[in-house]
Parts: sequence; C-alpha cells; structure tokens
Amino acid sequence: MCRDRPKTLARLALALATIPGTSLSLARVDTNVAVDLAVGYDSNPLRLSVDGRGSPYTDLRLDAGVGWTLGSRSALLLSAEGAQRFHGSGQSGADAGTSQAEMRLALTPYRRGRSLFMISLGGRYGLYRATFLDPATGGVYQVPSVPATIPATLVPIPDRFDTNVASGFVDLRARIGDHVRLSLATTVESARSVQDYQAGTGLEPLDATTTIVEPGIRWQIASPVAIEVGYTWSHRSYDSLPALSASGSEVAGTTREYRSNGYRLAVHVEPTARWDVDMGAYALDRADTFAGYYDSNGATVYLGVGRDLGSKSRLTLLASRLALEYPNAPALNLPNGEIRPTEGARALTRFEHDLPRGFSLVVEAGAQQNDNPDPLFTYRRIWTQTGFRYAR
Repeated sequence: MCRDRPKTLARLALALATIPGTSLSLARVDTNVAVDLAVGYDSNPLRLSVDGRGSPYTDLRLDAGVGWTLGSRSALLLSAEGAQRFHGSGQSGADAGTSQAEMRLALTPYRRGRSLFMISLGGRYGLYRATFLDPATGGVYQVPSVPATIPATLVPIPDRFDTNVASGFVDLRARIGDHVRLSLATTVESARSVQDYQAGTGLEPLDATTTIVEPGIRWQIASPVAIEVGYTWSHRSYDSLPALSASGSEVAGTTREYRSNGYRLAVHVEPTARWDVDMGAYALDRADTFAGYYDSNGATVYLGVGRDLGSKSRLTLLASRLALEYPNAPALNLPNGEIRPTEGARALTRFEHDLPRGFSLVVEAGAQQNDNPDPLFTYRRIWTQTGFRYAR
C-alpha cells in the first residue's frame, strides 16, 4: 500500500534487518529514494489578517538514504532530505525551505528470542530558511536602525530566523517480547543564525544550544490497539540574547534560557484490515528561567482516520486543534490584563493512489485558522494541491 512509514520506524527497521532471524531482509547495501512534486493554490500564503491574497505554489520534496550492514549486528545509514516551496509573483515572501543530512550508526548488542536492545548514535546538519514578514504589511519586517537617525531609518531583517543547525544524538531502544517497546533519545543541538544584524539594529543573534531528552514507551495492548506515552525535557540557552525582566525589558549581562516539559499520549487502532485511527494529545509547559516573562503553556489534540480503498488507493482525514497562552506577557494578552490564549485549528484530506513503476498520485486539500490576542496574527487560509510521488 501507499502508506508512508515514519522515518524513525524506517531507520529502526534498518537496524532490525541486521539481526539474524528477524522477518526483515536487507542486502549489504540498501538504497531508497523518494521525490514529491506538487502544484497547488493557497488562499493566504503570507498568513495575513486582512488583505490576504491567494497564490499558486510549487512544492518539491526529496528524501534519499543508503545503508550498509556491518557484520551481523550493526548498520550504517546515511540520509538526506530537503523541501522547498515556491509561490507566485508578488508572494515570494512566503517561500520557505529546509534541508538536512544525517549519519547514523545502529548497533544491536543484545537479542534473545523476540526481545532485543539497540543503540544508535550519529549526527545531523540542517539548513532552515524562511522570510521574516511583518503581519501588518505583508512585507519584510523592518526595525529602527541603531544608532537612531533623524528622520528614522528602518533596516530590513528578512533572515532573522534563518539558522544552520548541527546536532549529535544517542538513541536507545528496547523491544520486550512482541508487545512493549521502550525508547530513550538524547540530542544536543547547536543553532547558528545565518545573518548577524547586531551592528545596524542592536539585535543580538539567535545562536543557542539546546539539550533534549525524550523517553517513551509503546504498548501493543491487543492486535488492533497500541498506546504510546512519551515525555520530553529540553533546555535552551542563548549565547547572547538578553534575558527579560518581569516588565519585558532587557537585562544586561544575563542571557535568556528556556526550560520545557512536554507530555505525549497517542493511541493507534486498526479496527479492520482497511481502517486505522490515530488520536492523541501533546501538552507543553515552557519556563522563562529569569523572570518568567515568556513563560508559556499549550496543548494540541489530533485525530486521524485512514481507509484503504481497494489495494491501490487510500483516503486519510486529519484534524488538530491548538491552544497556547503566555500568562505573564502583557503584550500578548488583552489590554485589561485578561489572559487570552492563541487558538488554532487545522483540517486536512489526502487521497493517494498507486501507479505503475513506483509512482503515486497524491491529492490534498486543507484549511487552517489562527485566533491570536493580537489581531494582526489572526488569519484564515485554505489550500489544495495535486502532485506525484516517486519512491523506490
């Protein structure tokens, strides 16, 4: 069928394939390539609250990997992926792209019957590009120059959030019989800003180091039902971005830090051979460690339903809802001091049909809304796209 497996499961399968006696098979060298190309129309690609104009777009995604077995209990995987979206004339500010390369060494030091223990370690390097837009104008965001001039001079900062990210990781995974899987992933990530605007604007770069620890457990309760519970702890420390006082003013000599705790619950059900249902919730609590100005808490819930339409086609329906609030940031709440959360909803329908020679037809349509305490960040959009996927 044309279902896409999550990349983490594909990599796990690669490691499992190196263990004699499993049901998977892998030659000494294994390669995979996937290309997605789609054209579509977005009613509001700049996410503007007013005067949002629609635009056609082209979406291109590439994913490739090569793996080698190294003896009977280890494997090496190299992978690369990239995505780029191009919009029509006048909407190029919405263009965005990412690319990432990864090297992973997977080891299986223990296996007995259906139980096993695996270790994978490696590194990633990624490029993340998106234009920083002013929601009031739809143009590139601009800030006053430093030192100030008369009349005031505005400096564009289109690449404020563009970063290059390098990270190293260690993943531990264990399978206990056929029903329980345990995981513990640890990642240390270094993000570097592409552009330094400090000289002309006084803005510090967004260079930061983040440590992430993610334990999880998946329990196959019965043949059609599986539950996954996970926790994420993270700590982000900025190199030079100033901390904020309780009033939101910068604190000289102290850099900003965030600590986050995330909780995840997911349920997967396959009531029949043709149907599957995914549902879950994720809650995040972030602490601004200096004075709590940017403390935040949020939650996301989602539901996905998929059905195979014969042996070559599949229809998927997805829906999610988000609520996020900043209880201590007056600028992000109502003038009378009332705390108002940001609320968002998203719905998506996707149809896939397998074609000969590794190709698939993919048709997608969706809608999104975002309600924010600041009206400038409240928007609606719908989109639809049609394209082809090639995988081998």
